[in-house]
Amino acid sequence: MPDHDLTSDLPAPSTGLGSRALRNTILVLTAKVIARLIALVTVLAMIKYLKAASYGGFATVVNYTAIVSVVLDLGFNVLFVREGARHPGDIQRYLRNVMSVRLLMSVVSLGSLTGALATARRRTIDVRVVSRNAAIFGVALALLTFTPNQPSAFAVGFLVGLGSITFMTAATAITQLAADPSMRGRVLALQAIVFLGSTPVGGPIVGAISETFGARYAIALGALATMAASGFGFFTIRRSRKVVLTHDAAPIPLQTDVPGDLALLDPLVTPKAS
Repeated sequence: MPDHDLTSDLPAPSTGLGSRALRNTILVLTAKVIARLIALVTVLAMIKYLKAASYGGFATVVNYTAIVSVVLDLGFNVLFVREGARHPGDIQRYLRNVMSVRLLMSVVSLGSLTGALATARRRTIDVRVVSRNAAIFGVALALLTFTPNQPSAFAVGFLVGLGSITFMTAATAITQLAADPSMRGRVLALQAIVFLGSTPVGGPIVGAISETFGARYAIALGALATMAASGFGFFTIRRSRKVVLTHDAAPIPLQTDVPGDLALLDPLVTPKAS
């Protein structure tokens, strides 16, 4: 039998652990309450400034931004915790990588917020706007493909966020305006299928390209697809103008009594009323 009790060698539990946990919990809850109050004041101020109609569009854009922020997270939190637990010695390297990506995503989110505010103030929408926003998004992705370092990636990331949110909101707005009111819900459901349902097909393809050739090639593929969509939109506008433009045509603003398909293709060129 040993001469002394082995339990005496065990470290004594920290007596201040419970108080620290309680203090940290109170601080976190207090911070959350303050954040909620600030959000409430911000919403009330935005409603007063934008009025009901404009605030509805702004709320829609904010929701899209929230969806994009969830997608842009890419599971970094789970990955960092898992790999940090497996390899404690490399946790500093993992933290630096995660923080770099987080900073880039923050710049992208800032661009998305700027695009959301700009889109919320628009009063008209047409295929030209959607095509132009797609072109901005495609050019930004192409520039991101060739960025040599982090500072340049941060600068281009702002354009990526700006182009992405303006393109998404413009595409959704034109879908709602062009669809018959009785079919609008079904059309938006089909659009959701196009946005989300294509992920199981495009996700593995982009992942395979990234794993085989690198992330730059996957971003370049997205840039090519976006530019192709933009080119198709401008081609549609040119083809429709050849049919619409006659000697009776005159540039007038977009009106509510103009047929939806004609006005959305070109809001500045519509036939005169005979």
